[in-house]
Amino acid sequence: LKQGFSDAFQKASSFVSAMACCPDGSWPALNADPSYAATGQVIEMGDLKVYVSGTPGEKAVLVWPEVFGWEGRMKQICDQLAAAGYYAVMPDHMRGESMSEAAAKGEEAKMAFLNKWAGNFDEVVLADINDKLFPHLKEVGATSVGGIGFCWGVWVAHRASAAGVPLKCAAGCHPSVRLEGFVGSNELELAGKVKCPMMFASAGNDPENVQPDGEVSKKLKELHPTSVIIAFPEMEHGWVSRGDVSQENVARDTKLALQACMDFFAAHL
Repeated sequence: LKQGFSDAFQKASSFVSAMACCPDGSWPALNADPSYAATGQVIEMGDLKVYVSGTPGEKAVLVWPEVFGWEGRMKQICDQLAAAGYYAVMPDHMRGESMSEAAAKGEEAKMAFLNKWAGNFDEVVLADINDKLFPHLKEVGATSVGGIGFCWGVWVAHRASAAGVPLKCAAGCHPSVRLEGFVGSNELELAGKVKCPMMFASAGNDPENVQPDGEVSKKLKELHPTSVIIAFPEMEHGWVSRGDVSQENVARDTKLALQACMDFFAAHL
């Protein structure tokens, strides 16, 4: 029986790994720049650490990072949102865990990590959003709330909206909505449950269904006509938050993608 379960698990893992978070050719994890002087601060909401940046007010953006947590340029992105006039709120739903640590232990640990942080969405992530983040936003006077996600975080934004979290819109860079496969559904079904306009900034190696003519993109635009889908065909998954901006085209498209997100928020928040 044990062997049968192991075989079944390996088959399931093999199937899901083909749909795993980041496609082949993606940018690897990027260590946070230790010289960067963040303009925000880390606050605690019970056991949840949250990076907040900007002046609390009417307009706020929840920032959902990728599977690497607060690594890469995540705090810089929050600070850019703050500079544009939004109160940026980035939770550490994973409580300090990161794909970097899991991947170093091998493929089985990597798959277990992805299963964990897709499978416990309702119990952990959605509970954080409803019980900690939105009460905080209400307390500071935020009445117009959007979201922005990266990789895993784009899936979180979709799941949150589908679950009834009152987001006015959400943007997503290099979306990994195919993580919906880990919970027995698929990204097209998820798109059909989303309740607000969405924006994708899709890399050239992101799945076809999140490209401008893809079925997920079409479903979002059908349900929410002000949704925006932008392709960055020269880019590889992960470029906005962890690509090498010393490369001219990466720096250019990082700036363009983030500006597109800002424009989307300006139109909806």
